[in-house]
Amino acid sequence: MKYTAVFVLCAFLCACGAAVDYITINSSGENEQEFAFLESLLLENKELKSNKLSLYPTEVISGRNQTASSIYIDILSSWEGENNFGDIPVSRNFLVPRINALTSRTDTNLEACLNGTEDLVLIEELKPPYIAIKVNGLALGDEEYPLVRITGINITAAENKKLTKKFDKKLKFLTEKLETAPKPLFKEIPQTLWVAAGGDLKLD
Repeated sequence: MKYTAVFVLCAFLCACGAAVDYITINSSGENEQEFAFLESLLLENKELKSNKLSLYPTEVISGRNQTASSIYIDILSSWEGENNFGDIPVSRNFLVPRINALTSRTDTNLEACLNGTEDLVLIEELKPPYIAIKVNGLALGDEEYPLVRITGINITAAENKKLTKKFDKKLKFLTEKLETAPKPLFKEIPQTLWVAAGGDLKLD
């Protein structure tokens, strides 16, 4: 009985003393929405704590040694065609080059859009008197339309982190939670509305 009690106590102490693996989200300034979404998602996930995972504390506690992060979530953005937006997509935005509706132009090229010659806006920001024009003959909604911006994430272990079965289980848990979480920033392809009119067209 004595040995059993000692064994149970040791098991309890080991479980309580299991190390927490910290998570750091790396992001550039252009991905503030995605950063806020991921931070909120992880803070609200109650299973994170039970799996001995935690976001890295943003405030340094005086007199306490800070443990380095074991897991890094890198936020990456690229055009859809470049396919350099990470393993798990988080957000998707559709951009269009806009011109005044009275301008007699219906098309432009991708180079002009990317080098700043054209005025690019998110499709939801397009309002009269402006209209969207095609890019390399492709309109928004067409297959291979090039101005689709996707932001996603890569999840990696710290270089000096010893990979064990327990840690691998944590990585899989975190990856699954981020893969299956609802993605409110991932926008659906907008429906294009074509309007034909005869006579004079007046735009206020």
